[in-house]
Amino acid sequence: YPCGGVRIEVPRIQAKLLEETAENLKIKMKFSKGYVKTHCFCSAGEVISYKSNGNLLIGGRSNSDQSSSFTNVAILYKCIDNDLKHEALLSLRAISKLYPHNTFFESIASFVGKKQERLKVIPLSSSIPYEIGKLFPDEISSALKTFILNLEKEKYIDLTGGIVHAPCSEWTTPKIITSFVGETTHNLFYVGDGSGRTQGIVAAAIMGQRAARAILEREQKNGR
Repeated sequence: YPCGGVRIEVPRIQAKLLEETAENLKIKMKFSKGYVKTHCFCSAGEVISYKSNGNLLIGGRSNSDQSSSFTNVAILYKCIDNDLKHEALLSLRAISKLYPHNTFFESIASFVGKKQERLKVIPLSSSIPYEIGKLFPDEISSALKTFILNLEKEKYIDLTGGIVHAPCSEWTTPKIITSFVGETTHNLFYVGDGSGRTQGIVAAAIMGQRAARAILEREQKNGR
């Protein structure tokens, strides 16, 4: 559990500044036992659920045709304190054991302690209503709420009617050891976003390029 948290979703028009400031804006805020960051900004995208290392998690994606009227972004807490990291991992495992087939949702207003309001976003069919703050240790829950409120304070996003989806995590699978060109064993290459050596679209593309060059050079040496 190097990094975990939630994914917030709002109507696209309410995240206009986030979208216009940068294609995948990275914002960080430091706290006593770690930091919170934005991750995987999906403009005009959709929230999805997926299975990773035995846990049902929340993710996001954007379609090339930008057809969705909603925008979502992950808000993740990066633990630098080992005790807190261990506590967070135990919490994730416990909730996955209790609800192996469900993710969770809550209105953003309820999550951050504001007055309840009508939702503008439809939850996933696999999601059940839950007090999401209870999914995390108090330190992490408090930091996530503070960060989200600051996004609104700085006018990056209008939280009205939005939803918090959970749990969201990063790097839950064991790291794959590869060579410089992404090779694990002879002629088996493991490249791309989150492949163990890299994170992010640009770095993933570079890893793919390294692997392609290595394969091409090997084929040329063999006279193919």
